[in-house]
Amino acid sequence: MPVMMSIALLSKQIILWELMNKYEICIEGKNFLIERDGKVKKQGFYAARFIEAPDMSAATKMAMDSFREELKGRVLNEESDPPRMKVLDVRDVYFFEKTMVFGDTELKPEGFLWLD
Repeated sequence: MPVMMSIALLSKQIILWELMNKYEICIEGKNFLIERDGKVKKQGFYAARFIEAPDMSAATKMAMDSFREELKGRVLNEESDPPRMKVLDVRDVYFFEKTMVFGDTELKPEGFLWLD
């Protein structure tokens, strides 16, 4: 590959990287019928995800899609009684911290904080 083409591709990658914003997103889940510790019961959760995206709308969609994918196969609800998820907070940040603080709770960017 010619040097000029390599420089052009690298410049394009740098520009695209600079256009990506960082978002910390907090989600609340309710009415999730799941099995935990050998017991099936309805539970809620809080969870955070750290997303790089061009805008807040794309970041929110990516986070929600991520949750749906992670929970697929674990949710036992009937169609007539579906679980619910909603976005509680979206923060545009300069850099990602180790956790997202929401209220009195620290949420890691992976996993779920299940509520009994």
